Amino acid sequence: MIIEENYVTGHPNEVFATLNQKIGQYKRNYKFVKIGITGQTPEERFEQHLKDYKWTKMVLIYKSSSINYCNLIEEWFVDYHFDDLVNQRKGGGSQLRLDGPNYVYVLVMGKIEIK
Repeated sequence: MIIEENYVTGHPNEVFATLNQKIGQYKRNYKFVKIGITGQTPEERFEQHLKDYKWTKMVLIYKSSSINYCNLIEEWFVDYHFDDLVNQRKGGGSQLRLDGPNYVYVLVMGKIEIK
């Protein structure tokens, strides 16, 4: 189980461009990409995902104690990239930890080899 911490923090407006660039890179390098949020430990959440698919890794891209910020970021990016993701529904509205930490993460699978 690979969990990579590559997160930023801050107000959603301040981190939008950075996160959008990161998500774009994952979309270019992997066949399957999913965006999610959790208030659980990353290990607990990743184990739940592994029951359904053989994800290569989970990348934590945003960390905040704010439930609203995490929901907003997930909603923005799932909506913006929806056609290229394996997400089955639009994001936002999840119950997270009131005192954090809460994470926005990307799951990836099927690395694209550049020849």
